[in-house]
Amino acid sequence: MSQTKWIKASKGVMDTPKFLKRGTKVMVTPDAPIEQEVDGKYGKRKMFIINTKEYGLVFVSQLQLVAIAQTFDGNFESAITVEL
Repeated sequence: MSQTKWIKASKGVMDTPKFLKRGTKVMVTPDAPIEQEVDGKYGKRKMFIINTKEYGLVFVSQLQLVAIAQTFDGNFESAITVEL
């Protein structure tokens, strides 16, 4: 019974997009990014949600997305490790 609660709670955390601090190393899966408007301190801005193995869904900026895409170097078959 408690095992299913653990699994359900961890799945909820992994499925919720989150911000990570700069310098965090993550393994990014080649799933397509999802574009989303985020309301922040200085107004709305465009962010992207990517999927990582360690943290689940994570917000990245447009520049971070470009850097991640360049790291994939056209090979979107397997996950890669990047530093945010």
